[in-house]
Amino acid sequence: MKNDALKLFLKINKIREERAEAAFKKLNFELQKSEQFNQQVIDYVKEYGTQMMETAQQGVPVAFLQDSNAFRKRLEQGVEEQKQQIVGMRNATERSRDQVLAHQIKVKSIEKVIKRKKAEFRQDQEIKEGKRLEDGLVARLKK
Repeated sequence: MKNDALKLFLKINKIREERAEAAFKKLNFELQKSEQFNQQVIDYVKEYGTQMMETAQQGVPVAFLQDSNAFRKRLEQGVEEQKQQIVGMRNATERSRDQVLAHQIKVKSIEKVIKRKKAEFRQDQEIKEGKRLEDGLVARLKK
């Protein structure tokens, strides 16, 4: 009976481990996507700044340069906001990874307990079988 309870406990924890792994993979994928997108925006901001300087050298109106510079600054602000969100996502991903590791450790521990219990049961059976054979031999010798 105890063994059945342990097997059920193991099954429940394996399900939890699988769910934690799925959540971790999802968070990690989203983190990578966000980091890639943010890098693309950073590259675009640099490219936009270079184009803006080239355009300024061609003698365009000041209002156009001011608008272009305001747009570049909004892009830079967006990059900074995204960086803060990425930090939060990275922290969530790390916590999720820690949960996966905790579940893996728990599953391995339960598996070890089940293995030990099975070994103890086999050993008890062997001892009982040995005693039964010994009792049978003693009974034959008494005849």
